[in-house]
Order: sequence, then structure tokens, then C-alpha cells
Amino acid sequence: MRRALLAAGLTAVTGLGGLSGCATMSPMAGGPVQPPRVELQRVEIAHYWSFYLDMKERRGSPLDLAFVFGIENPNDTTVTLEELRFTIAFEPGYELNTVNVYEKMSIPPRTTNQLRVHAAFDAYSAALSLLVTGGFRLQQAGVKAPDQLKAWWEKIADFDFQIAVTNGTAAFSSDHGDSLTHFQATFPKK
Repeated sequence: MRRALLAAGLTAVTGLGGLSGCATMSPMAGGPVQPPRVELQRVEIAHYWSFYLDMKERRGSPLDLAFVFGIENPNDTTVTLEELRFTIAFEPGYELNTVNVYEKMSIPPRTTNQLRVHAAFDAYSAALSLLVTGGFRLQQAGVKAPDQLKAWWEKIADFDFQIAVTNGTAAFSSDHGDSLTHFQATFPKK
């Protein structure tokens, strides 16, 4: 009789111990990770030089823009930004640059981190990109690439035209799996 009660008591204690172990497990244990959200908060002029372009000498003035993103982690676990990439277009449709970021950033649960990404342009490379990606549109509008670039360089201080972030992807990792976020935005918002 004592053996039966002892066996029943051990079974009950073992069963309760197993349940209490489950009760302390994280609700995310084994569950999928929600993709973090990437939002363009603003674009800043980091460095500016007056417009200069010499197509024969293959030189042009530089322009450095800083793209400030908010990266929100909606999960109950830390996620790590592994890489981020996006394309920049002036007056949406004229792609001028593609940026890749490979620095890792950990984002704690239910918080938003800020990431500043610099994108350097020079008038000569921008002219070549503009001719490749928007040459036909410029030709139809009767505008020469150097003239369009000069107009953008002169208007950038007031953000008199929109800057688009397109084809944005951000890869994240965590203890609960990997995720990929797609994003796009324009600045200033209209």
C-alpha cells in the first residue's frame, strides 16, 4: 500500500514539475518571428558641394545624403539586422544609386532602433546612372541629363522634389528564425 501511494505521489510530483517547466517557457518558444518594420523617417544633407560636372574629365561635385530609418521589432525576442539594401530615385522614377549596409545591429524586443545610412553621389556617376535609367524619359521631356542634375543639386537644400527609396529589403536573424522585410518610401511625404 505504501509503495502504491509513493508511486502515485512521485507520478503527481513529476507531472506537476513538467507542467511548471512549460509554464515558464517563453510564449515565442518555437514560434515564428514577425518581420520587423523599416520606416524612412527623414533624409538629411550630410555634405554638399555646389554643382560641377565635367563629362570629358569624368569629374563632378559630390553630394552626401543621410537616410534615417526607424527599425521596429514587434517581437518578444531580440532580432539582429544582418543587411539592408535599397535604391534611391530622385523625382520617383530616376534611379541614381543603390546602397548596401552590412553592419549588424541588435534590436531588443518591442523597441525601435534608428539607423543612419549615408549615400554618396557625385555628379559624373549620377549623370551616367541618369542616362541609363531615365535617358528616354529625359529625351521625351526635352531635358539634358546635366541640366536635370544641376536642378536637383540646386533644389536639394529645400527638398523641392521627392526622393524615393525603392526595392528596399532588410534581412534579420533571431534565435527563432530568420525574416525578410520589404520597404519603400518617399521623402518629403506629400
